[in-house]
Amino acid sequence: MLKVIPWLLVTSSLVAIPTYIHATTEVVVNLNVKHSVEGKSEFERKNHIKLHSTLNDNDWQGEEDKLKYMMEELDVYFGRDNGGTVWNFNQAIEDPANIGYADPQNIIARGQAQRETNWGQNKSALHQYDGRGDLMIGGQPRAHYLGNTSPCCGGSAWQAKGGDAVGDFLGQYVNEFFRSAGDPVTKGHLAPVYFEVLNEPLYQVTDAPHELGLEQPIPPIDIFTFHNDVADAFRQHNTHIKIGGFTVAFPIFEQREFARWEERMKLFIDTSGSHMDVYSTHFYDLEDDNRFKGSRLEATLDMIDQYSLLALGETKPHVISEYGGRNRPMENAPWSALRDWWFLKTASPMLMQFLSRPDSVLTSIPFVPIKALWGTAADGTPYNWRLLRQQKEAPNETGENWVFTEMVKFYQLWSDVKGTRVDTFSTNSDFLIDSYVQNDKAYVLISNLTEQAEKIVVHKYGAPASSQPTTRIKHLYLKGAAPALDETSHASDIQEVTIAAEATMVIEYDYPSDIVINETSQEKKYFATEYLKPISANQISRFNINSVATSALGEGILRVVVGRKLGKSLAPTIAVNGETLTASAQISGDIQNTRGDFFGVIEFPVPIDLLRTNNEIDVTFGDDGGHIASVNLKVFSFTSDVRPSAGPVKGITIEPTSAVVAVGSTLQLNPTITPYFATNQNYFLQSSAPEVATVTQTGLVSALMQGEARITATTEEGSFIAQVDIEVELPSPTSITFDDQSIYASTVYTAGEAMHVTTEYDAGTGHTVTAALGGVEYRLRHLTASFGLISDVAIVQDGHAVNTQRGTSSVELALPTNLQASADLPDGEFYFLFVRVVSSNGETQSTSAFPVSIEAGNIDTSPSLTLDDARKYRDTIYKTDQQLTVTAHYQAGDGNTVTSEQGGVRFYLRELDANFGLINDIIIEDASAIGQQVGAATATFSLADLTPSAALPAGHFYYLFAVFNSTNGDKYNIPGVFPIRIEQEVSELSLTFSEPNLYRSTDYEVGGSLAVSVDFDMGTGNAVSDELGGIRFFLRHLREDYSMVKDIILEDANAIGQQSGSASVTFSLANIAASDALPANDFYFLYVLVKSTDGATQDLAVQRINIVSPALVGDYDLDGDVDINDIQSLIVAIHMRQSIDLSFDMNSDGTVNLLDTRLLMNACTRTRCAP
Repeated sequence: MLKVIPWLLVTSSLVAIPTYIHATTEVVVNLNVKHSVEGKSEFERKNHIKLHSTLNDNDWQGEEDKLKYMMEELDVYFGRDNGGTVWNFNQAIEDPANIGYADPQNIIARGQAQRETNWGQNKSALHQYDGRGDLMIGGQPRAHYLGNTSPCCGGSAWQAKGGDAVGDFLGQYVNEFFRSAGDPVTKGHLAPVYFEVLNEPLYQVTDAPHELGLEQPIPPIDIFTFHNDVADAFRQHNTHIKIGGFTVAFPIFEQREFARWEERMKLFIDTSGSHMDVYSTHFYDLEDDNRFKGSRLEATLDMIDQYSLLALGETKPHVISEYGGRNRPMENAPWSALRDWWFLKTASPMLMQFLSRPDSVLTSIPFVPIKALWGTAADGTPYNWRLLRQQKEAPNETGENWVFTEMVKFYQLWSDVKGTRVDTFSTNSDFLIDSYVQNDKAYVLISNLTEQAEKIVVHKYGAPASSQPTTRIKHLYLKGAAPALDETSHASDIQEVTIAAEATMVIEYDYPSDIVINETSQEKKYFATEYLKPISANQISRFNINSVATSALGEGILRVVVGRKLGKSLAPTIAVNGETLTASAQISGDIQNTRGDFFGVIEFPVPIDLLRTNNEIDVTFGDDGGHIASVNLKVFSFTSDVRPSAGPVKGITIEPTSAVVAVGSTLQLNPTITPYFATNQNYFLQSSAPEVATVTQTGLVSALMQGEARITATTEEGSFIAQVDIEVELPSPTSITFDDQSIYASTVYTAGEAMHVTTEYDAGTGHTVTAALGGVEYRLRHLTASFGLISDVAIVQDGHAVNTQRGTSSVELALPTNLQASADLPDGEFYFLFVRVVSSNGETQSTSAFPVSIEAGNIDTSPSLTLDDARKYRDTIYKTDQQLTVTAHYQAGDGNTVTSEQGGVRFYLRELDANFGLINDIIIEDASAIGQQVGAATATFSLADLTPSAALPAGHFYYLFAVFNSTNGDKYNIPGVFPIRIEQEVSELSLTFSEPNLYRSTDYEVGGSLAVSVDFDMGTGNAVSDELGGIRFFLRHLREDYSMVKDIILEDANAIGQQSGSASVTFSLANIAASDALPANDFYFLYVLVKSTDGATQDLAVQRINIVSPALVGDYDLDGDVDINDIQSLIVAIHMRQSIDLSFDMNSDGTVNLLDTRLLMNACTRTRCAP
C-alpha cells in the first residue's frame, strides 16, 4: 500500500536557515491483513516480472543455459514482440482480387508453416516454457502506418489501403500464425493477449517525421482515426484480444497549460477511447532529473482514468508496455555497468507503483530485450538496453561469448517475491513500501526515491504468536560506478536496515509456521465529477465525490493532481464536507525542480469519520496559476482497527549522525521517538560543548566557535539516547577541483568512447549545491586558439551533488563517433574540459583541464547532419532571459566539404502555425564549417525578444532546423525538432543582505548608528505585502536561550507593492547598552522579515551583532587615555602622509593637519598630557 503518515510539509519556498534534517523512516507491516483493490490481492508474477522478448526470439539460440536460468531459477515471464508483425507484413503478398489488402490464402499458408514447422518442430526444445506470460504484439509506424511493404528476396512491394487493410492483415495474422486455445503446443505458439495498434506513433510521425522520411508532421487526429480503422478491421477476425493505444512515448500532459493534454491524450480518448480495450503507455526517467517515478507517474495515470470515466462512463485498464530509466548522453557510448544503473534505479520503484494498481494495470514490461542485435548502430555500437552483452564489451574482458549485463539484477532482486498483498504504510512518502505473504514467508519491499541513504525501522504485526523469523535481505544499489546486489542472511529478526540512495530492498522474513491472514483492508478509488480546473488565488475550487461506500473502520486518502509552474505553492488548504484538514500535504519523490512545471499527485490523509456518501471537497491555493487536473479519493475499509495508536518508547533517532556547521550559522535537528506512535513523545536535548554549539529544546543548534560538540537527545521514558556529532568550522569557500588534473591533459581519448571524469566539490560551509546547472556540470568544449567557443562536444550533469555540501562527483562524457581528432584540428584549436558548480550562496566555481587529446575512432563518413542530442532541445524548457545554443555534427562525405551556399551550416529557429506555415524565421550561420569535411557547428539564439510559447496564437509553435550543402551537390538537414518550449523567466522568492559579511565583522558604537540594507525579490507575479509595513527589520536583545528581552523595530514602506529591489533602514544606537555590558551570555540579533502578496514569507538573520562603547576622542594609540604619546603619534602619521580617521579633525575643517595636533592637547586626560 503506497500510503504514508502525514508528516511531510510541502511549502512553496525554502528558507535558507535553519537547515532541516529528516529523521529515520518507519514502516508498518500488518502481516495478517489482506490488502485488496477491487478484489485483487495476489502478486501476479506472470503479468509483471517479464522480459521484452518472446520464446520465438532468435536471440535465445545458443543461450539455452541463460534461458533456463531466467525461467527456472529467477521465475521470469514473457513478453512483447513488435518484430513479428513487421516481418510478416512485409512478406505478405497483395490480394489480386482486392488491391491494397493482403492475400488471405498467403497468410494462411505462411501461418501454418510458422506454427507447425518453425515452432512445432524446429523449436520443440522451447515448448517446456510455453505459456510463460501473456504475450503482447503491436504495429510499427514505419511498416504499418506508412503501409508500404518492404519484402525480402525479390518479392514485390505493395501499398496497404489505410488502417482498414492493416487491421485486416493483423487480425488474420493473429489467427493464422498462433495456435488456438485448447490446441496442443506443437500446433503453434500460444496466441497473444494484447495488441497495440502502433508503437509510440506521435513521436515518430508527429514529433520527428523526418526520421521516417516524411516532409511534414502527421496531425495526431490522423493517427487516432487510423487506430479506429485498424481496431474495427482487426475485430472482424478476432474479438478476444485486448486492443490498446496510443502507446504514449512522452505523457507530458501539463505542457503549455495542459494544451498538450488537449491535443493528444484527451483527443485520443474522445476519438478512439470507445474503440480501445486498454490504454497503453511508456514511462522513462531521464538522466537530468526529469523523472516520472513517484507523484508524477501517479498523476499521469489518475488523469487518464478520471477523464476516461467522465468521457466514456468507464475507466479502462492500462498496459505499460515499456518502462525504465535512461541516460541519454551515455547512449552513444560503449556498454558500461553505470549506464545499466540508470535503468535499474528506476525499474523497481516504477514496478511497485504499477503493483499498487492491481485492478487497473493489467501488465507491465520493463524494457529489457535479449541481445537486441536489430538495434546495433551503423558504427557498430550495440543497443543500450539488453539482458546480454559480449564479454569483450566490458573493460578488461575479452571474448565473443554472451554474458549477462547488470540488468539481470532486476530479476535477481525480485526472484522470490510472491503471495498475497498485505497492509503496509510508511512515515515518509519518499520511500515506497509494499509487502506480500506466502505461507510462512513475508516479503517486505522498500524503494528509496531520494538521493540519500536512510535508516528504516520495520514494525511488523500479525505474525505467528511467540515466533521469531529468520531474515534474508537483498539490497540493489549503486556501489562506485556499478550496480551491486548484496544478499545477506540473518538468524534473527532484523527490524532496522539502512537503504542506500535510489536503492530497492527486498526483506524476506521466514517464520517457523504459516502466517494466518484473518483481517482485510479493502481499497476503492472514487473520482470527482469534474476535472482540470484553473487555479485562482484564494478562490475555492469545489469538487464533488459521490456514491462513496463508507466504513466504521478505515481511512481515506484524498489525491489532488496539480500542474503548476515551479515556485508555486504545493500546499493548498483542503476542506472535506466543511471540515478543514489539519494534516500536511504529501508528495512522493522529488518536487521536479529541474522541470519548468510541477505535475504530480499531492495526498492528504482524511479521517474516515469525515466521509459521507456524497462529499464536497474544497481546494484553495494562496496563489494564481496552473490547474487542478484531477481529484480522487481512496477509501480503505478495515475489518478491525489495524493502525497502532499508542505504545511504549523503544528508541530515539536523529539524522544525520554528524554535520558540519559554519560559525554563526544554525542547524535544525528533528529528533524522532520510535515507534512514531509511542504514547510519550517527550525528550531532552543537551550539548557536550555549549561554548562551541548550543541547542534549544526545539532542536535548533547554534554554532558559536570552532570546535566539536555532541548533541544528545534523551527520551523521558526509558532514557534512550541518540547523538549527533557537530563540527563547527570557519566558513569554507565554494570550490571544485579534479581528482588529478594531469590525467585529463595526458590521456589520449578515443572518439566514440567515453571519457571518465572525477571531481571533488565543496559548496561552502552551511551551503549546498543547487540544481541551477543540474548539479555538477561537465563540458568538453572545442575552442579556438584564443579560447573562443566553437562548440560543446559533450555536456553531462551529475545530479547526485544537488543538496549536498561536499563530495566526489564522477561522470562519463560520451565522445561522438565522428569527433575530429586533435591532430586534425585547424591550427591552434583544441579540446577543453570545463567543470562548474553553483552553490546556494550564489557563487559559481569552475575548474578546467586542457588540451584534451582525442584520437579518431571508427568514423562513419557518409554525409549527414545530426544534432548532438535532439531530445535535449525538445525536452528542455528555455526562458526568455536565456540563450538557446544548438550544436550539430556535420559530415560532408569523403572527398567533400561544406560549401558557402548556406553560409556554412545554417540554423533556423522558426515560428510556425498549426499547418506548419512559416510565420517568422531567426537564422544564424556558422561559417566555420565552410571548407571542412567533418566537425561540429553551433548557433546561439537570443530568446530575449521572443514571445513565450504559451502566448503565441493558437496552434503556433517554435521549430528548430539546420541545413548545409556539400560539394557533392546535395543538401543535408536535421529532422526538425519541435515544439521548442520557451517560457517567460520566472523569478523565485528571495531575500539577501546587500553586504552579507558586513554585520558580523563590524563593531558598532553606542551613540552611533547601524545601517542595514537587503535585496529582495518576491517572485514573478508577486510583490511586497503591506501586512508588515513593508520590509520589517528587527534589532533584538536575546538571552542565551534565544528568548527575547527587547525589540527595536523599523520598517521600509517604500518596498510595498514592489516585486524586487533594495530596502534599508538605520537603527539609532543612542540609548542602547554595549554588548559587553549586557547580562552574561545575552547578545544582539539582527533579523529581517518580509511577506509576499501570495502569503509566503522570507527571513534573514545575523546573530552576535557587536556593539561597543564609544571610542575616546583623541586616543590615537587606543590605550584608553589621551596623552603626549597620542599627539606625537598623530604628528608622525601626518608627516608620513598616512590615512587618518576624520575623528581627529579637531577643528572640523575637513582635513587632519598640524593645527589639529595643537587642539588635541586640550583633550588630554592626563595633567599636562603626561604619558
